[in-house]
Amino acid sequence: MKSQIESIYAYLNAGEPLSDVEDVATFPLDVSVHDRPILLGIDAEKRRHVLIPIEGVGLSNSSGTSALNMSVTDFKTDGRASRYADLVCGDQQLDTVFENLVVDICERLAKSNQSSIAITRQTLQEWRDLLLRSTATLERPEAIGLVGELEILDRLATVDPIIAMDMWKDSVRALHDFRGRNLTIEVKARAEDSKPEVHIHGLNQLDRHLAPRLHLIFVGLREDDEATGLESRIAELIQRGVPRTPLITEVARRGYLYGREHGDPHRYAVCSTSAWMVDESFPRVTFDVLPSFVQACIGEVNYTLDQGSFPAALSPGALNNLLEEVAEADGS
Repeated sequence: MKSQIESIYAYLNAGEPLSDVEDVATFPLDVSVHDRPILLGIDAEKRRHVLIPIEGVGLSNSSGTSALNMSVTDFKTDGRASRYADLVCGDQQLDTVFENLVVDICERLAKSNQSSIAITRQTLQEWRDLLLRSTATLERPEAIGLVGELEILDRLATVDPIIAMDMWKDSVRALHDFRGRNLTIEVKARAEDSKPEVHIHGLNQLDRHLAPRLHLIFVGLREDDEATGLESRIAELIQRGVPRTPLITEVARRGYLYGREHGDPHRYAVCSTSAWMVDESFPRVTFDVLPSFVQACIGEVNYTLDQGSFPAALSPGALNNLLEEVAEADGS
């Protein structure tokens, strides 16, 4: 689907310039709604359009942001006027983002019994929200954390990309980064030029009673201009089979919008990966170690652990087996 969309826009973009500012050159997708194909288009200003067939909706003025707009319009194809929801990308730096939006709409239309206009409006609003949440560039600490989580997602995805994404999905507000039926993983990442410390957020994060087989995985990173950037990491995960839209959504919730013209400034090579099972021997602070009178009056507590004081980590082979077992077990 994505490759077809890219090819059609490239074909339209290479066509003869349009003389009328209101003209839109179109080409049909292999996806139909109400027995009419969805149309991809490019106008005289080289803005990308997607026209989705709709029924029973009155004409409306354009609504939305300068980047993503939608209007309901009558558009002629083969000499016959039909009604469409016309989505327009007003910022050429977001052309790839717009292509991902088109993929998302087509996938939802194929799965849902809702009206095409309702699905289009809902999907457009969600992508507008993603644009608002994400920024042009991530700060270094957020980028390091994201690279660490994507590294573990990639290792889980080698076993089962669908289950891997299910474990990571909706984790941005969750207590832990990856949650499966038989394993929970909290990922911490750090650049090699920083202190050997692990920052723990709250007294529940390392409470092994709140999560099945809780493990802490540390990913050590090194800045490297030749290393894979975030854009390429995400593209490789999609190629591996990780579902495109949930992955792009989860990354955007962390402040990075895949497909925007970032320049990929955050390039980190993975130089180490270590894992520990959070058991009775692992250093941590949890509510159950505090006296009851302290528990009653304490609020949010964040603390730092010295990684040098940790017990022996799992062997590389044991870590590989752990990640393979959890993905296989969750998929069974």
